[in-house]
Amino acid sequence: MILDSHGLLYPFEHYQELSRQKAGIDVDPRKLRNSFLCGIPDDLRGSIWKFVSNVHLKREQYSSGLFNKFQQEDCTEEDEFCIGKDLARTVQGFSEFKVDPTSGRNRLYNVLKAYSIFDKEVGYCQGINYIAAFFIMNIDEDEDAFWCLQELLYGKHQWRDIFKDNTPRLVGLLEQIEYKLKKKCPKVLTHLVKTTQLNVPAAFSSLFITLFIYDLPREQASRIFEMFLLDGEVLLIKMLVRMVKLKQKKIVTLRELELLKYIRSEMIQECLAEYPLSKLLK
Repeated sequence: MILDSHGLLYPFEHYQELSRQKAGIDVDPRKLRNSFLCGIPDDLRGSIWKFVSNVHLKREQYSSGLFNKFQQEDCTEEDEFCIGKDLARTVQGFSEFKVDPTSGRNRLYNVLKAYSIFDKEVGYCQGINYIAAFFIMNIDEDEDAFWCLQELLYGKHQWRDIFKDNTPRLVGLLEQIEYKLKKKCPKVLTHLVKTTQLNVPAAFSSLFITLFIYDLPREQASRIFEMFLLDGEVLLIKMLVRMVKLKQKKIVTLRELELLKYIRSEMIQECLAEYPLSKLLK
């Protein structure tokens, strides 16, 4: 049994049933969200991510064999070079990503190449590799991981806009963070910008670009990542501002690189350990 932040008990069988659902099946949104707030069991995480990513519908919507077709095509020379450069350093210690890409057995390469061909405007950008890797580490089939990535980047959240030239979406998100900090935590913003010579983009950019995957341990990043699949960017902004507010007394005592490390990683880890996720999203 898993106790959620509302005092509701969800048996493991509840998650098993959820993992067997197909896209298009009506599920109570409140119950689904509460299930995610409780935390999805590790061995069912991939199946449930596929459900909320509409993988079943994607396979029906697009031409059969599209993913395999992409494997037979070439991406641009620039994307090929950048993907190859990022493979081994995406997840340290994950040897599967170090396999020769030409062997057909490097799953990360297969998925990133397919997406770069699917979305020629964005192609491949650093940051997408962390998101793709997260899907791959939780989902057995490359094609399913690809469709999950496609839904996150190209579907309802349109996260591909983060990676467009001049990053207009990222700039907008950082402006929202700065505005909310100015209203709710002005001392923190002053300390961040003036005392340490850092700025909001330097402190928060990587969290948005990699959806916290680069900066956090896998389990904690998973909790945030799967809530993002449901709620999108609103959740990220609300949570970050809430965390800064909870930890502002400590933040104003830190300086420069120590402060940067704390805001990007240690602050988030502390808050997730000390507070239920539902409180951080109020």
